[in-house]
Amino acid sequence: MVNMTEEQNTREKILQAARQEFIENGLRGARMQEIADRAGINKALLHYHFRDKENLYDAALQSVLLLPERLLEIFSEDAPKGLELEMAVRRLVDMLIGTLQENPDLVGMVLRELADGGTCLDVLLNNADQLFQKAFVQVSSCYRNAMENGTAQTFSLPHMMISVMSMAWGTFILRPIYGRVLKEMGLESVLQGDFYADRSQKIADLVLAGILKKG
Repeated sequence: MVNMTEEQNTREKILQAARQEFIENGLRGARMQEIADRAGINKALLHYHFRDKENLYDAALQSVLLLPERLLEIFSEDAPKGLELEMAVRRLVDMLIGTLQENPDLVGMVLRELADGGTCLDVLLNNADQLFQKAFVQVSSCYRNAMENGTAQTFSLPHMMISVMSMAWGTFILRPIYGRVLKEMGLESVLQGDFYADRSQKIADLVLAGILKKG
């Protein structure tokens, strides 16, 4: 009898192989035999864990948004009393950059899903909805407080959230492009060291510069 640990290890190997196959070929082009070969198992065992390709695709999509404990804890409770708008924005950016950094297949799976029409995107969004709603509520609450005490300018929260998400995703989606441009300009040092932590800080700095009142 296969114990639970061995089953979990096999499932994870299958999901890793499936994510790469789906990223490269999409749902329609992926082959179950290829996934089994990548995972180093026989096709029968693959079907034992995931009855068909569609079931495996849904599981692969869900698996790329298993948020790390650290990120879940950031927005697991209501905004702490006295939490300032600056800190709320920085927490939001950290959550987005951290999620993408710690789930390297997430960008590839989303891009492939969008290229194929986005019909299964709800599987991803349903997993993320509650967390992002909690983040939006926290930022909204802190913004109202900042407006009341005169430290924030008038701005559109939805547009701010869109801008933050766009900059966070662009950090990963466009890296091959800006990496090459920076290298040709002799500025590749920007990408060295703890680049993603620096990027998170710079995104938050840029957003906050347009929100907080000067002086």
